[in-house]
Order: sequence, then structure tokens, then C-alpha cells
Amino acid sequence: MRNDVALAELLASKMEGGRSRREFFKLLAAAGLAVPLMGRSAYAADSAGILKKRLNFMDSFYTLNNDYFNQMDSGAGQAAAVLNIAESRELNNGDVNVQKSHVENAPNLGIDGITMVAATEGSEIDLLRLVNRLRIPTVNNHTKAVWNTPVDSGDYYVAFHAPANVTATRARSAQVFEKLGGKGKVVYIEGILGNPVETERGHGFDLALKDYPGIELVARRPGGWSRTTTAPAIADILTAHPDIDAVIVSNDDSAVAVVNALEQRGIKALVSGCDAIPDMIDMIANGRAFNTYAYGPAWLGAYSTVAVFDYVNGWRPSLPERMMIFGGYILDTPEAAKKYKELNSGSASPYDFLKMSKVLHPDDWNPQNLLIPLVPEDHWTWRGEKPAGYQLPKEYAQAKDKGEFERVAKLYADRFSSDPFSPVRELTSNKGPIVIGPN
Repeated sequence: MRNDVALAELLASKMEGGRSRREFFKLLAAAGLAVPLMGRSAYAADSAGILKKRLNFMDSFYTLNNDYFNQMDSGAGQAAAVLNIAESRELNNGDVNVQKSHVENAPNLGIDGITMVAATEGSEIDLLRLVNRLRIPTVNNHTKAVWNTPVDSGDYYVAFHAPANVTATRARSAQVFEKLGGKGKVVYIEGILGNPVETERGHGFDLALKDYPGIELVARRPGGWSRTTTAPAIADILTAHPDIDAVIVSNDDSAVAVVNALEQRGIKALVSGCDAIPDMIDMIANGRAFNTYAYGPAWLGAYSTVAVFDYVNGWRPSLPERMMIFGGYILDTPEAAKKYKELNSGSASPYDFLKMSKVLHPDDWNPQNLLIPLVPEDHWTWRGEKPAGYQLPKEYAQAKDKGEFERVAKLYADRFSSDPFSPVRELTSNKGPIVIGPN
């Protein structure tokens, strides 16, 4: 073990500055070092040879021209290296037909499991029915049609995971409004209109706005979750409203463009983002931005990979585990930002990927984030009424009657026994309570 760690450290020292952490973990996997280096506990004996079996997974993303998805992709790659998974990445640039063709081709590639972000809300139903016909276990994240559950699609739709978009956006917006003393002129930069993530974040902002009648919304424009498309939008707004006090932004990539535009014009305004990407973290560390919602894209990539791995190896989720909301915290001080960067900048991940596994650690698994079940009535009613004739599968009423949602919520809270980022949360202005709740 000592020699393995020494060799791993030597590999790390040889990595050039431009090389990614994903490449580093591939080197570790090739050298057979990923497990001992990443180990942070006494792992269960691999008596069944689970980790000896090579698996092939596909990751399906919109794009990697976005820091959030890059971090999510990195986390998936790190977990895959530890779990002896060969990982292929398929990018669709939001094209539904391209993503569908990737999934259709998966059997030809010998794919054992898929993690994805469905290209659109409308395509999610067909995509997940497709993976069921192909009998490929799949976890989907972020993008989900309302009034449609994994049970409607089939057993191979293992799980859906979403951040607390409404609750988090409401909380970080409220923090900005409090800093302004409850009065001021504010701009909201949206993401991609029509995307359910933006629908939820926009709703969270609207709820916060209602709570602070002294806050005046002077402009609301889509930024497309991209620096490139946000730059002209914020330029137009600042020309018309140079006296703004704050900008709430749907994501960090757009928030970076907002900060740059404000600084170019010498305008002082608070900027709030979401995703905790490296550039935004640097801006908070240097006092250039106010806050961001940190909810671990690398964690999500890894956790989704582990969930599919567990399914392939015999674990089956209970009904409440098949749709879950995961938590995060508001990062709002330079000290917290610097600690966050420190924890993310090392060659070894702060996460214990093997400990996430319910198969490898049946008695002491730890999700390393807080998750709660997504209750359809709580999550979707504000989005619209049920379609005519639609009824939730009977399994939901049965699970409610048996107290399954409460049981699973308690189970995951109990299992969340350690948080690698608790040192960061301790350095935030409010000691970083987990922000979570129905969307």
C-alpha cells in the first residue's frame, strides 16, 4: 500500500498543468491504484469479485462547453475508475434525435449502464422507455417531465436526481435582498426558457421577490446558461439600468459574464449564481461576487455512476429512492470559497466513491450528501394540473400508506454520516445548513 501511494504521488507530480483530473484518474486506473489511493475506510471484502468484473457505461450530456457539466463528467470518470468501469461519453448539444441515436446504439457498444441528462423535458419519457426496451439500467439527472414517474417508464429507469432548484434559488436570492436591507433595484438573468431547471429556478426567484416588496425587478432576460449569450443581454440591461443594486443569475457560467460586465462599467452590484464552478468560486474568494449555491456536480456524476453500478450488481431501489432531491449550501464568504477550492484542487477526490455503494457497503454506505424523496404532489402541482386521465401508479399510494417516504428520508439522513465539505460550510456566513426542499 505504501509503495502504491508513492507511485500514485509520482504520477500526480508528472501531470502537466493543463492535464485534467479525469486524465489523472485514468492513469491511476491503468496502474491499478485508484482504489488504494481513494480509500478512506476499511472496505467490505470483495468476496464475490464484484470489482473484478469490467463494466461499460455511457454518459450522455448536452455539452461539455460548460464548467458545471465538466465537473459532473469529472466526478463520473473518477467513480468509474475506482469501480472498474470503462466509460464512454456521448454529447448531443441538446439535440433529442442525436441523444436517442446514442442510446439506440448502446447495445452495439456493449453498454451495461447509462447515466444521462435528458436533452429536453419532452424527450425524457421516450428516452427512458427506450432504455427499458433495451434493458439498460439508467439514471437520469436534472431534466424530467412532470406527471411521469420512473414506474411509468419501467424498472430500468433506476432513479432521477434533481437539486433543490426552487428552495435554493429562493434562499440565495433572499440572502441578497437581506444584504440590500430589503430595498433596491434587481435584475434576474434566466437560463434556457422552457427547460424545467430554469422553470424551477425562476419560480424560486419569484417566491423570494414576493417576500421582499421593497425589491424592484427592473429587468429579466434569458442568458442561456452561457457566458457568450449572457454578455450581450447584460450589456443591454446595464445601458438601460446603470443604477442596479444586484443581479440574481440562474447559473454561475452566466454569473461570470455578469461580474465581468459590471466591472468593465465600474458598477458596484451584488451577484448571485448557482453551481459553484471554479471561476465563480475565485470571484467570491476575491470579493468580486456575492454568493453561489454549491451542490456538488462532481458528487452528482459520481453518485449516479455508483447507483447504476449497484443496480447492475443486484441492488434495487425502493419506490421513494427512484426520484430524489439532493441538497447543497450557499457559499458566500471568501474564506469558504478558498476552502472549497482547496478541497477540490487536490489530485484525490474528497469523496469516498466505494462508500457510496450500497452493494459494496451494505451496512455502512454513505451518500455523502443529503437526499430526500421527491413527492410528486409536492414537486409538480405548482407546475400544472395532472393531464386528463392520468393517475400516479398505485405503488405511490401504497408507499405513502406504509410511511415509505418518511422511512427513506430518515434512512438517508442517518446514512449521511460525514460530509467531505463540512469545513467549507462552517466558513459560510450562517455555518452552511443544507438547503433542501421540494421544487
